[in-house]
Amino acid sequence: MHYSPPCLRVLCLFLFFQLVVISAGFEISYSQNTDPKSESESEDTFGYLRVNVVDLDSAYVVINEDFKSFFEIASGDTLTLPTGQTKIRIIKRYFVDQLTTFEIEEGITNRLSANLIPTRGREASSLRSSYPRLFWGANNFVLSDPETELFVNGEYVGTHFARIDTVGRFDVKGIHSSGATFSRTFEAPEDQLFHFHQKHLQPSRTTSRALSILPGGSQFYKGQNIKAVSFITGILGGAALAYSYDNRYQQSYDEFNMLADLYILAGNPSDAYRLGLEAQNALDDAERYSTTRDWIIYGTALLYVINVVDGFLAPTIGFRDKSRLINPYMDFDPVYQQPVIGFQTSF
Repeated sequence: MHYSPPCLRVLCLFLFFQLVVISAGFEISYSQNTDPKSESESEDTFGYLRVNVVDLDSAYVVINEDFKSFFEIASGDTLTLPTGQTKIRIIKRYFVDQLTTFEIEEGITNRLSANLIPTRGREASSLRSSYPRLFWGANNFVLSDPETELFVNGEYVGTHFARIDTVGRFDVKGIHSSGATFSRTFEAPEDQLFHFHQKHLQPSRTTSRALSILPGGSQFYKGQNIKAVSFITGILGGAALAYSYDNRYQQSYDEFNMLADLYILAGNPSDAYRLGLEAQNALDDAERYSTTRDWIIYGTALLYVINVVDGFLAPTIGFRDKSRLINPYMDFDPVYQQPVIGFQTSF
């Protein structure tokens, strides 16, 4: 049997101990434990926090705003945490986050009573719930038109909306399928959980209504070129036709007046009879031209009114109202693991 000297065995044990210590130093993870005394070997570097979620069975916990390492606890569980100042965020679906800072001391058990406030029916509170972010992985939401491609800091991020996990300033460029573009720099404040940014290329109601004064103006603005050309052609053509018939009416009426004067001055019955017939025909033509002119004016005026109404009563789809609110973090569907986007709108 081979015999190892005592000094060699001691050296091997020392090297093995150093290897264990070095391996343990690569990563410190947060753990949850119902009995803090069962990890007595860690009492010199870790402390404990017992979390009681009032009137709820469980909740999610985020340590030091590390949303990628969240975990779920049952009410009454004890967390094993590194010593030092630690931020504890308690998150629950339909509830406002509770953020608390603790000074974790070696071997000491702190207690946290989480009394969460519901978000339902409270718009301002619902913006302070991190529940969807746990599964979405973003704290910025940029909304644009359904046919607009979005680029953030020069990189394509999606169509219609984008999720961005960043704070500070970032540049967004949108390219609509029609060729229209926008470029804007957004600011994401660090003192808020979530940030919602809207930039639409779709037409605005105010501009559409202002341009409705011009024939086809609102329609061109909305991209309805065929309708715009139809309104312009109909209104301007109607006005030109009405002007033409008005000139014919004036010519026929002037001719009637001239023939009427000649009729009065006629020296014999045959000339008077002929002039009387010609004057009557000229008067009939003038009345016919006048009636046709009036109907053309009525039709053109009606078409103009339709043009204005079309600008004012624009379709709701494709229009953004300035009073429209968006809150994409209202809810989360755990079945499909998808965020549910809710809109409040005046449409």
